Amino acid sequence: MYKLLTFDGLAVEQNGKRLDNPGVHRKSLAILAVLAVEGSVSRERLMALFWPESGAERAKGSLNQALHLLRNHFKAADLLSGSTEIRLNADRMISDVAHFKQAITDCKYDKAVQIYTGPFLNGIHLDGTTGFEEWAENHRRVLEKQQMGALENLAYAAELNNEYETAVKWWQRLHRTDPFSSRATASLMIALGYTGDRAAALLLAREHQELLHSELGMKPDPAIDELAEQLRSRGSIPKQQFEPESRNISLKNPAYTDPGSTEQVPGRPVKGNAVDGVEYGHLQGRSMPSFLKKKKVTVLVLIVTVLAGTYTVYELVNRHSDASSQNQYTGLPFPKVPDKASVAVLPFINLSDDQDQEFFSDGITDEITSSLSRVSGLKVSGRTSAYQFKGINPDLVEIREKLSVAHVLEGSVRKSGSYLRINVQLVSTENGYQLWSETYEREADDIFKVQEEISREIINAIQNEISFAIRFPGYTVPTPDIQVYELYLRGLYFFNRLQIEQAIRYLEEATQRDPQFARAYAALAQAYSVPTAYSELSPVDSWGRGVEAAKTALRIDPNLPDAHSALGWLQMIGLNWDGR
Repeated sequence: MYKLLTFDGLAVEQNGKRLDNPGVHRKSLAILAVLAVEGSVSRERLMALFWPESGAERAKGSLNQALHLLRNHFKAADLLSGSTEIRLNADRMISDVAHFKQAITDCKYDKAVQIYTGPFLNGIHLDGTTGFEEWAENHRRVLEKQQMGALENLAYAAELNNEYETAVKWWQRLHRTDPFSSRATASLMIALGYTGDRAAALLLAREHQELLHSELGMKPDPAIDELAEQLRSRGSIPKQQFEPESRNISLKNPAYTDPGSTEQVPGRPVKGNAVDGVEYGHLQGRSMPSFLKKKKVTVLVLIVTVLAGTYTVYELVNRHSDASSQNQYTGLPFPKVPDKASVAVLPFINLSDDQDQEFFSDGITDEITSSLSRVSGLKVSGRTSAYQFKGINPDLVEIREKLSVAHVLEGSVRKSGSYLRINVQLVSTENGYQLWSETYEREADDIFKVQEEISREIINAIQNEISFAIRFPGYTVPTPDIQVYELYLRGLYFFNRLQIEQAIRYLEEATQRDPQFARAYAALAQAYSVPTAYSELSPVDSWGRGVEAAKTALRIDPNLPDAHSALGWLQMIGLNWDGR
C-alpha cells in the first residue's frame, strides 16, 4: 500500500517506509496531491492547473503521459480511474491530507494534529504552473486554519478537564503557528496563569508586543497589556490560587456566584482578542444580580453561556449568515450548483496610505452586505463566511464551493482626507466573467450615494441572469454627518474584533453627536451585550445600558432589525421572557 505525504513537503511511503526517491516527476506527484484533496477532478481542470501555457492538444498529451507514467511506476493500472473525471483509488494509495480532512470532519482533533506535520506542500514549487501554485496556496491556508481550529478545541477541552499543563502544550503549538495572533498569545498567557507560571506569561506578553512592533509596525495590543498588568499586580502567588476552586469565579468566564452559595456557574472558553471573561478580580466577591438569584442553577448555566456566546450568535444570525456557510472546523462540502440569485461581498481592500483607514474599507463592505441582505429573493453570504477570504486572493472555484454563491463582489478603497476612490467589480464564480465594474471618485460626503449606486448596479446585473424579479428597496441615509458615520464605522470595526471598550467609546460618541442615529444605538446595544474582562461596568450595568440603547434605537426607528435583535437577546439574558 502506498501513502502520499503532502504535509511539510511532497513524498510517498510504501508499507510505512518513506521512499526518498520515488522515481516520479514532481509534477506527477503534484497531480496526485490535487486528486487526494479534491477527490475527483476533470481533465480540463488538471490541464489548466499544470499546463496553462500549452495549447489544448499539447496539454492533453502531457496529462495523458503523466497519468500513464503514474500507473506504470506504482504498478497499478487501477491507481487512477475515470475518463472525464479523474479519481485516485484509495485502495491503491491513501494520503495524509485525506485522513486529516476526515479526522476534522469526525471531530477527532487529536488525530488531526498528529497527522498535520507542517504546511501543506511546503516548499513545493513548479515552474510554469501558476494555476497550481495558487491552488496549493489556497489549500495551504484552509488546511492551516483547520489545524489551528483543532488545536484550539484540544486546548479548550484540556482546560475544561483541569488539565492545564496539557492546555499549555496545545496553546504553545497554536502560538508557534501564528505568533502574531493576540488571541493565541492571550490564551497561552491565561493557560500559563493556570499553572502558576506568571513569569513565563509576562515574558510572552513582552515578546509578543515587541514582535508586533518590529515586524508589523503595530502598536501594542491593549488586551495583552491589560492581561499582563492583571497578572503582574497579583505579586508572588502560589500556583493553587490560580485554580478555579480557590476563586469565586472561573478564569475561563465570569461566573456570577452568590457569596453564600458553594455552587459555581461554568462558562465558555476564551474568544477573540478581548479574551472573554478572564476576570482577574473584577467580579470576585461581587454578589449575584438580584434578577438571577431567583432562578434555578440550571437556568443560570444556560444564561451565562448565552451571554458569553452572544457575539458568536450575532455573527451567525444578525450578520445574515445562511445555511450554506462553511463550518470552520469540519470544512463540510457545499452545494455544487449555487442559486443564480446569490452573491458574496468579499472584504474590500484598503489601499489608503494610512492603514488605520481599514475601518472604512471594512465598513463599506459591511454596509453593502447589509443593504443587499434586505433585497427579497437575493441570497447574500454572511459576513463571517465572506471574511475568511480577507487578505488573500482566493480561487473563484473555492469561493463558489465554500460559499455556494454564483457572484462575487470585489473592491478596493483609497481614502485621502475628503477624497474617496472606490473600485468595484462583480464577477461570476461559474466562469470568471466580469459582469459589471465601476470606479467612483467622490468626496467622502458622497459615500452614502456611492453605496446605494453599487447596490443598485449589483441588483441590475444579477437581474439579467435570473427569471424572477428582485427589487432594491432603497437606501436610507443613516446620519447626515459623515464624521459621525465614521465614528460608527470605527465602533463596528472594534466590535467585530471583540475590542468592546473601544467599540463602546466610538459608538457612544456617535450617539452623542447625533441623538437620532438609530443604527449607532443598535450597535451600542450589541456591544453592551458582549461580556469582556476589560470593562469597568458590572454585568448588570452593561445589561441595563444595552437595553436602554436598544429601546432608544427602536423609538427612533421601530423597524430597525438590528435593534429588535439586540433587545431580544438582552431580554433573554435578563430572563425577561415577555420583553416588558
